[in-house]
Amino acid sequence: MSFCKSDPTQFLQLHGRPCKIHLDPAIATAGDSPANMMPWQGNEDNLIDRFDVRAHLDWIPEAPDSIDVDIALTSEDRHINYERYRIISSM
Repeated sequence: MSFCKSDPTQFLQLHGRPCKIHLDPAIATAGDSPANMMPWQGNEDNLIDRFDVRAHLDWIPEAPDSIDVDIALTSEDRHINYERYRIISSM
């Protein structure tokens, strides 16, 4: 059985808004100060702005050693799981 999958880039949405660009060198220097920079993925040679979203990328938390499979689901949880996986089961 083969499934025809759509290209994921067709679902890509980009949103933006105008921003003010400061040409004042003092403001640019303040923005590049070490106080606003942090190492990316613990690499001290690769610094990024502390508000940069890349700080949250490529970070996967460690999985716990044991997985508790005896979790009691409420009826709301079962309904949410049904809606979550309904599209998969219809393929």
